[in-house]
Amino acid sequence: MALATSDNLKYITSFKDRHGKRRFYFRYHHQKFKLPEKPGDAAFHDSYARYLTAVESGALGRDDNLAYLNGSIGWVIERFLTSDVGFKKLKPGTQRNYRRWLDTIKGDVGRFQIKDLSPVAVRAMRDSIKVKSAATTADMCVMVVSVLWKFAIEFCHLPLGHNPAHGVARVHTEKTSRQPWPDHVVDKALAKDLAAGALLAAL
Repeated sequence: MALATSDNLKYITSFKDRHGKRRFYFRYHHQKFKLPEKPGDAAFHDSYARYLTAVESGALGRDDNLAYLNGSIGWVIERFLTSDVGFKKLKPGTQRNYRRWLDTIKGDVGRFQIKDLSPVAVRAMRDSIKVKSAATTADMCVMVVSVLWKFAIEFCHLPLGHNPAHGVARVHTEKTSRQPWPDHVVDKALAKDLAAGALLAAL
């Protein structure tokens, strides 16, 4: 039996990007949720079915703190926050910072499926947060996305591939003449702050 096309699916909208590729979204109550692939592909219809179920149950479109679809970035964040090898392993001061960064990520990309993240999407998130908040916040959110990606693989058992936050450049620049820290030193400092050996040792 042939899979349905976008013409006979409720809540579907689409547009062509600058490369001429058509992108599809599930649109509900003035919110848009990106769908993978295109109508006729199994991944598209799997995601569509999950969004449709969420609409029918009243979950989709509720407050960010109340409902996220399985596999979404917000869903991963909620599990990270309650995990003994995630948020709970952080020091109190680090937790305060992480909570702020996690809330920022939730507000920007929380409803997207984490498997749909790409380096392009992470850079877009970084640039959006830089405009709305600050360059340092944008850079920290990229780092936290990297941690969430690793957490999702190890402890949410999601079949994810290459970490899309790896290689994404920082946008904060020093205003003094002091030499910037090398990447490996910055990465080491951030990893130490996590204090989550069970999480990072397995990566």
